[in-house]
Amino acid sequence: MATQQAIAIPVLEYEVAGLRLRYDGWRDEISGRIRDEHSNRKEMRFYDFAVKWQNGKGEVKTFSIAAKHIHPNHFRKGTASDNRKDIKVRVLNVAEIWRRRKLKEQEALREAIRNSNVTRFEISPYLERWLGPHAVFYVPDVLLFEPAQCGRDCRKGWIEAILVGHVTAEVARFIAQLYFDNGPYEAAVEAARVGKSLSELERCFAREEE
Repeated sequence: MATQQAIAIPVLEYEVAGLRLRYDGWRDEISGRIRDEHSNRKEMRFYDFAVKWQNGKGEVKTFSIAAKHIHPNHFRKGTASDNRKDIKVRVLNVAEIWRRRKLKEQEALREAIRNSNVTRFEISPYLERWLGPHAVFYVPDVLLFEPAQCGRDCRKGWIEAILVGHVTAEVARFIAQLYFDNGPYEAAVEAARVGKSLSELERCFAREEE
């Protein structure tokens, strides 16, 4: 049987000269900064923005100038709602392109979950049992789950991916349990990466009973 290839972890931040983007998949929102001409066409400025999607349509929700000022209360300057429509159009176009790429990555994660070779866990949070067991999937190196189905305040359909490295299914399940118990799962991931066994992880990250 062929070994299943590890999937890529989505990168939600992007930065090049004059452009910074961050995609919040839980809220379906892109925030960032873009460099463009001042309205006087004599200098360049940075503009901060946030674009939100509702019913599939993007809208620039916030837009301000990153002002050059030493006072902490004047780092940004507001703009009138009808100002710099040209930059707002550019912002929306760039955000749409970035969002499409992130949603394409999400589809790849859903396809990985549908693969019959994945390992599926049922995780019951220690302190939140009333939410019921949650489905968590382990593919090579990655845990996948849908936060909205786990009681998290996240839009429906978003798939979260946690890189855990090449570990056994038992270790992956232990890390998933720590995550849902709001435990130190990141520290457990680092310990697993340096070769700690399941029994060693259990001793290091044992849950304190009430």
